[in-house]
Amino acid sequence: MPEINVDAIMEKIREELSKKKAEKSLKGKPQASEARTWTFIKKAQHKLQEYPFYNVVYKIAFKFKKHISKYKDYASLEDLLKDNGEDFITHAYSGILKRIPDEAGFNLYVSQLKANKLNKLQILGILRYSKEGREQGVKIKGLFLRYFVNVSYRIPLFGYMLRVTTAIVQLPKIVTNIEQSQVYTDQQFAQVSKGLSAKADVQAVDIVKNELKDKADIQAVDEVKNGLTDKADVQAVHEVINQLGNKADVQAVDEVKNELKNKADVQVVGDIKNELSRKADANKVEENKLDILNQQRTITALLEQVKMKLPEQVTKGPAENIVKTESHILDALYVAFENQFRGARADIKERLKVYLPTVEKMKPDRAEASIVDIGCGRGEWLELLEENGYHAKGIDINRMMVQQCGELGLDATEADVIQYLREQKSDSLDIITGYHIVEHIPFTILIRLLDECFRTLKAGGMILFETPNPENLIVGACNFYVDPTHLHPLPPETLRFLARQRGFLNTEILKLHKIKEPDYTNQKFVDEVLYRMNMEQDFSIIGYKG
Repeated sequence: MPEINVDAIMEKIREELSKKKAEKSLKGKPQASEARTWTFIKKAQHKLQEYPFYNVVYKIAFKFKKHISKYKDYASLEDLLKDNGEDFITHAYSGILKRIPDEAGFNLYVSQLKANKLNKLQILGILRYSKEGREQGVKIKGLFLRYFVNVSYRIPLFGYMLRVTTAIVQLPKIVTNIEQSQVYTDQQFAQVSKGLSAKADVQAVDIVKNELKDKADIQAVDEVKNGLTDKADVQAVHEVINQLGNKADVQAVDEVKNELKNKADVQVVGDIKNELSRKADANKVEENKLDILNQQRTITALLEQVKMKLPEQVTKGPAENIVKTESHILDALYVAFENQFRGARADIKERLKVYLPTVEKMKPDRAEASIVDIGCGRGEWLELLEENGYHAKGIDINRMMVQQCGELGLDATEADVIQYLREQKSDSLDIITGYHIVEHIPFTILIRLLDECFRTLKAGGMILFETPNPENLIVGACNFYVDPTHLHPLPPETLRFLARQRGFLNTEILKLHKIKEPDYTNQKFVDEVLYRMNMEQDFSIIGYKG
């Protein structure tokens, strides 16, 4: 009697159980249909079993079995795509490779599908056009074209254009699907809401019932409360009576109250007086302001009439004095404008410190440096140079600003810039600076200014002009025009070109006062706009006389 191998039998049982389990997991999934030839052979085999020559026929047919296709060589793409997740992978293996998925392949495709690295169409294409898939030869109508287009999406540039074209072609279908999805979602939501409204939480009801059992009847509690409110504690009554005995007579108290009503609180009166005084001062300031403005308008009108009535033979001196006086009428207005929009003196001086190293490099001998600051304004740059051991001369046409510089002990003169420079000797100055001045003067005067600077500077002398940077979109489109005396913005390269054309060498553009570093989006056009809106608000041109 042959020996029974228990281990071999158990291993065989495990294999059969695994097959049964796999078949069970595939139950209900769309499988590849049997080929008609195979179905006919099965039926014929069943009929031939009744005849004695069946064994001979079976042996012959068994040799040709491997050449007969058991299943149809085509599958439905719609059936393969309708499942999701793990069910989809199992169905795809069954329909295309005609087997259950191996563990490694199954886990790979499930992870790729969840991570959105591969879509269902790509997985079907990979399986169908793999070596094993080509051997099985299952035909899936419409797969090749859709798989080819899907793979083409990954080609740089061409894939993007193809995706856009496909989206445009499918746009009507996409809109229809969205509308259908919306209708379905609304229907489902309505059904769920209706179902929820018809149900009550039984557990919550039981809890409420249990709680109510422990509560007292509200009406009974109210009756007890009403009964208690009608009672008075005897001891408390006696205490109140004793306290009343120590109180003042009610009539006397009322008389004191009436007397106090007729008195005014001293502190309140004082506060009212101070408030009225402040209002009176404010009213006086406003009246004085209006009076000054009225006087300015009257003087302007009178000067206009005088100029119109001056005889032609009048001497040049009086006419020039009249024009000069008229030009200073708005000096106070511009000083007030600078105080509000230019910024505090301390802030401006802090910003100008960036130029000190350039001046020190240009003229290390502070005592011998001859520096002129044209359009010196309130004198921040003059004061900063004085604090660092340099002496500079300030020039400005605003009479009030020149007076303010004088009050600070700074050397400033009221003069026209071109006229002042023409009065200076050639090759006599080391440095000429001007902060926010070139945007105030016409083009022809700017050329004269550059020429006079070049003439009066010593060999190796330097010009330094700062002006708003119109490359910044906010400056160029808006902030430049906050000052009504600005004529036109000057781009950096334009000012560099003009300086070079008038003879200055080694010109340098220094951009300053960046707003902030923006949060870029990695979209080229958007990032360019963000950069232009937050870039440096000012720039300076530095040039040297050869």
